[in-house]
Amino acid sequence: MVEPPLVSIVTPSYNSADFVEAAITSVLAQDYPNIEHLIIDGGSTDNTLEILKRYNHQLTWISEPDQGQADALNKGFRQAKGEIVGWLNADDTYQPEAISGAVRYLEENPEISLVYGRFNFIDEYGKITYTHCPPPFSIEKLLYENIIPNASMFFRRHVIQEIGFLNPQLHYVLDWEFVLRISLHYKVVQIPAIWGNFRITSGTKSVEKSDCFWPEFILVLQTLSGSLSGQLEADRIKALFRAHFLAAVEFARTSRTEEAKDYLAQAFAEYTPAVTEASELAFIAVQTATWPWHLAFKEYPQAQQTINRFAGCLGNSPLEQTLNTYLELYQGLAQLRKQNWKQAKVSLHKRWPALSPKNILHSYTLKMLLYLLLGSSLISKLRTLKKCR
Repeated sequence: MVEPPLVSIVTPSYNSADFVEAAITSVLAQDYPNIEHLIIDGGSTDNTLEILKRYNHQLTWISEPDQGQADALNKGFRQAKGEIVGWLNADDTYQPEAISGAVRYLEENPEISLVYGRFNFIDEYGKITYTHCPPPFSIEKLLYENIIPNASMFFRRHVIQEIGFLNPQLHYVLDWEFVLRISLHYKVVQIPAIWGNFRITSGTKSVEKSDCFWPEFILVLQTLSGSLSGQLEADRIKALFRAHFLAAVEFARTSRTEEAKDYLAQAFAEYTPAVTEASELAFIAVQTATWPWHLAFKEYPQAQQTINRFAGCLGNSPLEQTLNTYLELYQGLAQLRKQNWKQAKVSLHKRWPALSPKNILHSYTLKMLLYLLLGSSLISKLRTLKKCR
């Protein structure tokens, strides 16, 4: 009988005592028989090592100082012996049958080099707060954001041997840059199965260092200059604008308004959006300010303050008046949802007449009506029913 291919799961770890055992047990609970789990610890000073020692006979681990997450992962990837590799962070977990599902798909589709599934957001207690269904794969979408979650992706080991390891200079977009590099050279596919659980806590980098994400994202997009052509190059330029735009939102969040203004100036110098894009830009600004990893730990008024500060940074930039119209309209709708009738009336009375029926019926305006009036949690459930069926 032919032995099934070995799967190597690599987990970087540093002071992960609160969650690493859940990651370990989610691997041990898989129904796939041929797995090696490599945990690369960066010299933890909490109880992480005591937990790892309890699983000495069920996994392989080392603990030594490293240069960050990319360095730890690269150590693990170099040690990996499996034909198929998975990347599971110490605070994330796998869903049952994730590994067997990935192996089955890759064996049935030898032309595919990376496969990824859907994933859940979970809180510090492991409770599912949101099921995320990434869109079907396309490089165009990947240029705008990371649509490939590492907690639910599996790839063939030869990919690393051919395109290289993670970039150790990156700390916030190392996963996105890695999968973008893979996607430019190999076939990638998404399948409709939930394979991973991505944990969001107050200590998550996405929460604590959200203003560090977009500058790195921009740097990677800039390094692609000259390597893309046609529509992909046009998408890269538009993605650069969007990244600068959202970097400004994140700097506005932390009251670093001068930096926010600088990023907005760079955005409009690089790319001038059409007037018809104003509602979309306002939508992604509000959505970024109210995204789950912010709302989970900060009161909504702080998200509102972020939008107010961001609006104040628009200055004399193109679309300033139109963007501010949409931003204030959306905040008025948010006040309606919270039943703050007086504040809602001020915003809506001031801004609604400035929009033509065509503007109001714009898809992003209607989307924001649903997002803010019904609430993001209900929209998430509706989106999940639509996309995850």
